[in-house]
Amino acid sequence: MSSARDYIALSTIPDGDETGQTTIEETRKTGSTHIVYYLVIIFQTLIIIALALRALRDPPKSNVFRDDRRQILVYSPAKDVAIGQPVSFNLSPEDPTMYRDAPSVNVDEIWRDLYKAGISYLTHEEQTNLQLVGADAKVIAGRPDKLIQLAVFHDMHCVNKLRQRLHQDYYTEPSLLLGTWHMDHCIDALRQTVMCSGDITPIVWRWDDAKATAMRDASMKHQCRNFNKVKDWAIERVPEVK
Repeated sequence: MSSARDYIALSTIPDGDETGQTTIEETRKTGSTHIVYYLVIIFQTLIIIALALRALRDPPKSNVFRDDRRQILVYSPAKDVAIGQPVSFNLSPEDPTMYRDAPSVNVDEIWRDLYKAGISYLTHEEQTNLQLVGADAKVIAGRPDKLIQLAVFHDMHCVNKLRQRLHQDYYTEPSLLLGTWHMDHCIDALRQTVMCSGDITPIVWRWDDAKATAMRDASMKHQCRNFNKVKDWAIERVPEVK
């Protein structure tokens, strides 16, 4: 007696006819391969970005560096223009700068130009940041301005006066030469500035066969502030005295 429904034994199904199961397994394998492929691409991209950022931050073949740990501990109204830059010093006696030229009217003008900005006025916000609001810092009568002098210009004035003292045969006018007390003041002010800045640039010595001695190599770059930008900031702040 045949049943209403015929059954086929599992053993009678031909090999390789399990189409559904095979497709699922192949899809899983393909999906896993794609995931691994994408992860490798992402990882390689991150490595390339990291290397590019490091190259931009640390220029090769130079002693220039960045110290991201530095913090501004003392406020200055000129902080936004005090941009760091690498500078090579010229210390060669064979190739002196114009600041070492013999005294003349032109040399005097070059030196005075370094600190002619001198006095600068502050905005109200800057006065607040320096805690000068209400303080007795008014210099110009009838005006609310509070005036300051960036320390760099005071120091430059001192350096110029010391230079003039070395050339007393040219600077014979008594008013141009500082007295002993003032000279001592300038020397000690410069000492404190040098100790404050604490330039840690290595001084490298190289052997010179021609001179048979070790010579100082001034090619190492120093980490400096952009002096011209600081001076421009001060010039824009020179108060008008009426």
